[in-house]
Amino acid sequence: MVPLLLLSIAVLSAGIERLMHWIRWTNEQNEKIRTFRSDLQELADDQVTAHVDQLLRRLNRRFSRWEPSLDLAMVLAPLLGLLSTVLGLMELLEALGPELVLPRTEGLTTRYGQMLVGTALGLVVAAVALVVQRLNRMQRRAVISRLREALLEV
Repeated sequence: MVPLLLLSIAVLSAGIERLMHWIRWTNEQNEKIRTFRSDLQELADDQVTAHVDQLLRRLNRRFSRWEPSLDLAMVLAPLLGLLSTVLGLMELLEALGPELVLPRTEGLTTRYGQMLVGTALGLVVAAVALVVQRLNRMQRRAVISRLREALLEV
């Protein structure tokens, strides 16, 4: 469960960082476009497209930060959740003993519920990672497309 909890913290941190990034970008977007346009005016016409492409590739890399990590989290979180559940089931079967007799000290349904929390948490972490990654990807593509249009109409 500890690796799964750490992974959930990492996914939430990446989501918050991406949200803050896009808020900052929205606030600075017009100023950046003016700066990029002024840089383009100094170039010859045949160099403008190459310069815009290079600039957009750099921005695309910067905008896609954390996407590979979120991809990994989408795969790893459910697996860690399942591992947690399997280990919990093994522990429960060991507690039942060779006769599979329910121990008198604790209820079986409580133990099953505790074991399934790992699977549920793994699926929730994967879903959050998927949402953060897809929203970032959609925003990144939209911003790159708008920038390309704004810069090439110079």
